[in-house]
Amino acid sequence: AANAFYIDDTINVGNWTVTPGLRYESIRTHVDDSFNNISREKSYSEPLPSLNVMYHLSDAWKLFANANTSFGSMQYFQLTKGGNGNQPAPGLTAEKARTYE
Repeated sequence: AANAFYIDDTINVGNWTVTPGLRYESIRTHVDDSFNNISREKSYSEPLPSLNVMYHLSDAWKLFANANTSFGSMQYFQLTKGGNGNQPAPGLTAEKARTYE
């Protein structure tokens, strides 16, 4: 199950447009392996901020920059890939990234 909520606001000041945002993501991954009698569940909750900035040089030309964060939970098959096959692999965590443009 996955749920996400997002809020942002566009702020115009002179030639600048600034858009801060925040996404809150909650993911629950659950796997049942009835053949090996294994059941695993992992839950994640992450705030993911973003910031977009634009400078209007003219009506036709604009400068743009943004910074964002992203998140990816462990996949089903990763929940049972540990040493003896019934635990997640040691050190394996959710994916997190920061992107800049």
